[in-house]
Order: sequence, then C-alpha cells, then structure tokens
Amino acid sequence: MTGMAGLPPPPDPIWVPLPPPPGSVPRGRRGALVVAVVVMVLFAISGAIVVVSDPGPPQGTFRFLDRTAAGLPVRWNPCEPIHYAANLDDAPAGALEDLQGAVRRLSEATGIEFAYDGETEATVGFQTHAGYFATTMQGGRWLPVLVIWLPHDEFTSWESQQGVVAFAHPEPGTTELEGQYVSGLVVVDAEAGLPAGFGYRFSDGLVLMHELGHLVGLGHVTDPNELMYTSQRLAGNPIDDWGPGDREGLRELGRDAGCLRSARAAFSTTSP
Repeated sequence: MTGMAGLPPPPDPIWVPLPPPPGSVPRGRRGALVVAVVVMVLFAISGAIVVVSDPGPPQGTFRFLDRTAAGLPVRWNPCEPIHYAANLDDAPAGALEDLQGAVRRLSEATGIEFAYDGETEATVGFQTHAGYFATTMQGGRWLPVLVIWLPHDEFTSWESQQGVVAFAHPEPGTTELEGQYVSGLVVVDAEAGLPAGFGYRFSDGLVLMHELGHLVGLGHVTDPNELMYTSQRLAGNPIDDWGPGDREGLRELGRDAGCLRSARAAFSTTSP
C-alpha cells in the first residue's frame, strides 16, 4: 500500500464495510454512509511476520508484527509509560471514552502503564514529517502516540483502499533505541459510522483495541476467536474483548517480557 508522496505507507489497515448490529444506532457523522447487507472483510497482513501458534486454549493464536535481527519481537519498553494524545477535532461523540476504555484494556493485558497527555492539534502530516520526533531547547524527544479521527476525504488521502476505516503505525527508535517502539499513530475514519462501545466486533471500542494491538506489536491472525483476526469473510463469532491468543501475545510484549532501554527522556507530558 502507498501513502502520500514521500511518506511511509500506513501499515495494518482494517477494512470494515458492514451494517450496524441489530438494535444499534450509528453515531452522528458527516455525510451519508450506504452499507451493503452482504459484506466482505479484507485485511492486509504485514510482511516479515513470524507466526506463533497454539490451536488450543488457553494460549490461542497470535502473531508479532515485527522482529529484531536477533529474532525477538519488536516491542515497547514496558517499564515506563506509553504517552499518547488525541486529536478530537473531527471525532464523533463518545470517541474519547472509547479510546480510554480501549487503552485500559490494553494496559490490563500488557501490564504497561499508559499516560494520556490530553488533547492535541497535531496532525498525521506533522507526526510523520517530523519523523515522530520533536526537537526542544533541552534537546529532543519522541512524540506521544497520536490518535486522530479524520473526515473521510482526508482519511482516504492517507489510505485510499476502499472500505478501510482505521490503521495504526508503531514507530521504532534509532541508535540505542533501535529494535523497540518509541512513538506511533492510530488513525480512524471519523465518518465510518462505527457503533459506540465494545459490544460488537466492529464497534468503535473494539476497532480501537485492534489498532492498539498493532501499535504495541501484534499482527493479524486467521483465528476468528481473536480480536486480531483477519479473513476474507466476516466472522460470525461474537467477540467483545481480547481473545486467548491476543492475551498471550500481549503478555509476551508486556511487563512479563522484561524491561528494555529507557526512552523516558524522549517523552513529554505536554502534547505538541
């Protein structure tokens, strides 16, 4: 996939052309969204992913998004907070609550602390053109993870494939932080009409959880019992939280995997 000229392509988009579940009411959004009754879900699977699989409970199935030259999963330092900020300019009502609920669930599954730096006016262009890094009078710092909702027309300028409603990109560090994630972004189509909450596989909260799973280092799997599932057809399996494989993968990316080099000096409690 290709992004805007000169920018890295956003990996791991999620395609969700779907009707709302029975009894749900899509949240307000700009423009109309026409959805077919018969749906197909097509997900892109990132390259250079190594499969780790156990078909039986409780481990389930999971994949790491990327690995180091030594074969270890690329992950965040789980011993310091992951800072994130939200651009809510075009977000639908309740988006921040869904985001913070998704982050809480991710924190519980990984043992990693997350720190909300508040609202920001940062954009995808700012984040990517800056290389996820900001220079300051005191030196430099990695930017907080940006979570942003974009109007559909702007969203498709970054991800043009039909039906994509969200994508995530974790950014690896450089020099002594090479081989671990230090920043990133999560981008959601603000006009996708995703139902609020966590009660449906393609509700706003679970889509955010899926993308946050990518952000911390999980790839797609073919097991429909996992939230990181991807397939050529819509899974009928009801799901409202991490699956057993998701949890095992997140555990191996979290505090149980041990500390990495500190990037504390690179983070800030102030949004750009």
